[in-house]
This record gives sequence, C-alpha cells and structure tokens, in this order.
Amino acid sequence: MIVPAYHFDQTGLLKAVLIITVSAFLGAVFWLLGTPFEKRARTFRVLLTIATVVYGICLFEVLFGSVDVTRKNAGIQSYSLVPFRTIRAYSDGTVNTSVVIENLLGNFLLFAPMGAVAPFFFEILRERKIFCALALLGLCMVEFLQFVTGRGSMDIDDVILNLAGAVLFHLLFWNKRAEAFWDKAGLIEDEWDVPLPE
Repeated sequence: MIVPAYHFDQTGLLKAVLIITVSAFLGAVFWLLGTPFEKRARTFRVLLTIATVVYGICLFEVLFGSVDVTRKNAGIQSYSLVPFRTIRAYSDGTVNTSVVIENLLGNFLLFAPMGAVAPFFFEILRERKIFCALALLGLCMVEFLQFVTGRGSMDIDDVILNLAGAVLFHLLFWNKRAEAFWDKAGLIEDEWDVPLPE
C-alpha cells in the first residue's frame, strides 16, 4: 500500500508557526515573570534564540524547501523589476481574492519578525537606518537566490512588502518607549542599550 506524502501548503505552515509562536510567547512571558529579575535578560535571550531557530527553519522551508507555496514558475527563472507591477496586477479582478490576500499579507508578514527580534541580538540593528539598509540588502539576496535556484520568481514587489513588514515591526518594537519597557521588564541588559530615534 502506498501512503501519499503529506505536505503543508504555505498558509497551513504559516498558521502553524503563528499558533506555536503566540503560545511560546505567552508561555515565555509567564515563565519570565517567575524568573529572578537579574536572570531575565539571559533567560529571554535563550528562549528568543530557540524561537528564532524554529522560525528560520520554517522560513527556509517556505522560501527554498519542499513546502508547496504554489510557485507557478517553479524551476523557471522569471523576474519582475518594475515596482508595484505584481501588486497592481492583483487589482484587475482576475485573481481570486483569497490568493491576493494570502500573497500580499503573507509577503508583508514573512520577514516582519526580523524587525522585532534581530535588534535583541545585534545592538547595531537598533539604529533604524542601519537596520533598513541591511534588511534591504538581505531581502534582495533572498530574491536573487530564489531566482538562481528556480525556487520562485525574483520580484521587486516581494522585496517591498517584506521590507515594509520588517520596518513596521522595527518601528513598533524599537523606539524609546519600547526599549524603556524591555529594560524595565528586565528583558535587555543595560550594556545592550543604544540611543534610539524618537
């Protein structure tokens, strides 16, 4: 008897990651509240490292792995370097609304956690200009690798949406008020602090 191989589609994988992430975050918060204040930053960093590794594996699977992400052009080297061409194409009504929402929202949220998490590990990424420049460079490299490996099309609109999500999360998680909260909660150590824009 042949058992068919089971695989996640992109939506299923992202939903599973979201549920696991939210549950892990809530569990971590309750755990950290019971941790002595002076040990919270190190404990939080360990938990964040584990969560980041899981997120990175899932991200790799979605971008380059065996996960079915409905790549129409899989194995074909295609590209679009005209900004908003793909996004505008979604507005002509020929593409199913659920597919449009999934693609736009999926690309917006795919790299958003990086805007929140990366600055916990690298102080320099708390400076907005440096974060934006390195995020843009990294996203362009991801798109180029997808093009070279034939695991998807190279689309400037993906970069725009990915970058928008990452920058929004950076704005939300790394401003003066947010950093003051992280510090007061004992989630970052004083020596990690750097001046942030207003």
